[in-house]
Amino acid sequence: MEVLYITEYLESTEYLRWNLLGVFQHVASKTNRINDANTIVEILKQRLECRSKDPNVLKSAQNKARQLSQQLDLSQPNIVEFLNSQELQNHEQHDSPRLYDSSQFLHKFYKDFENLYEENEFKDVTIKVDNKVFKAHFSVLYARSPFFREILPKHGRCCEISIPKLTANSFEVLLRYMYSGKISLDNELSNFFDLLHSAIKLELTEIIDYLKNKTKLILQ
Repeated sequence: MEVLYITEYLESTEYLRWNLLGVFQHVASKTNRINDANTIVEILKQRLECRSKDPNVLKSAQNKARQLSQQLDLSQPNIVEFLNSQELQNHEQHDSPRLYDSSQFLHKFYKDFENLYEENEFKDVTIKVDNKVFKAHFSVLYARSPFFREILPKHGRCCEISIPKLTANSFEVLLRYMYSGKISLDNELSNFFDLLHSAIKLELTEIIDYLKNKTKLILQ
């Protein structure tokens, strides 16, 4: 069953957030305990190896899978020893609050970043899209979009970037999403495809999957 749960974690979690502790948390949420930490790590390495060679997976996701697999090779003994010692594996205490459950703080977190989007303080990247100018923070763009993660280091901070073949409206929706975690949609199919095109350009895989599913529902 561990193979199923690990595969489920990799498919349901944005690849930028893949990490070993997240895998252990997901498996523990399904089974209430971890029986063999070494087995979990080995299965994860096998799954990551498959993803790193899968031509149907985004190149950036392939690279993430390869990097995480290499990290496991370097630090696996220490990680396993740490995880084996955690309350995560103590089923007698699984009903008590877990220190890593921070969902109660997410609302404040997202609100702060939404405010950061609305303010113009310390925005150091200028982006021109469809004759409209947007300002944003280098660090937010770099963290949230593989597209920006690839091109920003080539330009440096306080740079100006033009992105052709995108509409200003779709880019604005996705830029706000990158800050707030929220996305605003209407039911116009043309707008869906416009937004999908922009999400593909920015390599926002979770939005791509979401829009594809929404488009199928509209077409039904």
